Amino acid sequence: MKRRFWKKALAGAAALLLLALAVWRLWPRSFASLFPEGHTAVTSLSASCTISGIDELHSLAFDTYTVNTIYPGEEEFEAILSLLQSSRYRPDLHNLLPWPQESVVTDDSTRSVTVSLVWDNQEEGFATLFFHTDRLAVLSLATEAGFLRLHPTDRTLMEQLVEHLQSHGTPSTKSQ
Repeated sequence: MKRRFWKKALAGAAALLLLALAVWRLWPRSFASLFPEGHTAVTSLSASCTISGIDELHSLAFDTYTVNTIYPGEEEFEAILSLLQSSRYRPDLHNLLPWPQESVVTDDSTRSVTVSLVWDNQEEGFATLFFHTDRLAVLSLATEAGFLRLHPTDRTLMEQLVEHLQSHGTPSTKSQ
């Protein structure tokens, strides 16, 4: 009788743990909640996107568009921050591992976006948000080892950022 009780209790605990993990993974978080407490007022940001492809000489080519450091009140700042805040972000189960995540493997994406954020103009108030694909973003905080994997709920966010940076950013010379 006791053995049956413990088996049921263990199965129930495992089911509750799986349910808690599913809720944690699927519950989207706001942009502001991704950062440490008290660091929600972004004081500057910069952004760039890279588009790779094959040129007419059948060589690998990269086009990069950059928006250098911009501040609150500037139209570009408000536009990029608004895009980032328009989506919610789901954490990845990899974030629960006890060791820092230091690499990520993605599919054959030809576009990427990097946004660097600073708040309170402090060294520890710095983060980089790197969009690998429309489904995967990586957040690196200055105060943490490794990074966090995130899944934007708005699958068009990366494309919107790429389009914005292409039309408002400074293009670099083509590199190969």
